[in-house]
Amino acid sequence: MAAFTIRPTSQGNYNAWILGAGASKPVAESDASDATHINTDGTTMTDSYVLDDLPSDAGYIDGSVVWNARINKAAGGSAVSGAQALLRYSGTDSLGVAESIDGTITTFTETYATAPGGGAWDVATVNATEGGIKSDWTVIVNCYDIWLTGTYEVSAGGLVFLLSLLGGAVGSGLSLQDVPGLAAMLGRRTGLVLTLDECAKAVRAWCEHRHPRRFLIASRSA
Repeated sequence: MAAFTIRPTSQGNYNAWILGAGASKPVAESDASDATHINTDGTTMTDSYVLDDLPSDAGYIDGSVVWNARINKAAGGSAVSGAQALLRYSGTDSLGVAESIDGTITTFTETYATAPGGGAWDVATVNATEGGIKSDWTVIVNCYDIWLTGTYEVSAGGLVFLLSLLGGAVGSGLSLQDVPGLAAMLGRRTGLVLTLDECAKAVRAWCEHRHPRRFLIASRSA
């Protein structure tokens, strides 16, 4: 299992917030700095960003994806509700709860058990998801950073992964006749498709591991 953090790389579908400080809005929202930010003008505004792709060794996503942002309002005083998490995938937006914000820069999080639209998270879905923010309050809201976090399983390659499944599954009562089903499960989890030849190779390798051939050298008497 490995943790991931992905940050904005370019502007996404929504482009309403204003650059308050920084070289550009994607830079301001990805540099983990209090010196750069985007802000609203006190009206309803939505912004979203294309994010980093996951590392190339990502096989499948473990559970939820978490939206993170560092937010405050421009003026101090009492807290107000007016900033919401936003994830966008395949034309569908998913908004979080309205956060209660004040003049202190605070990290807010929103956990998404499924992707916008209700589908399960996988590597391709995370890579195609935009992260953003919406504010509909009448005060000026500042956002300093937006990022997504979560964990994934490292892809060791289809054959190696299937062998690991065989090692546990066969020992728990399944038979080698279940290999096609295990290969299908691999495909659903990781998007990897094993050929019949690869499945046969996995079976042979597993059998050799469980029942290695031993050779006895007969001794000769003088």
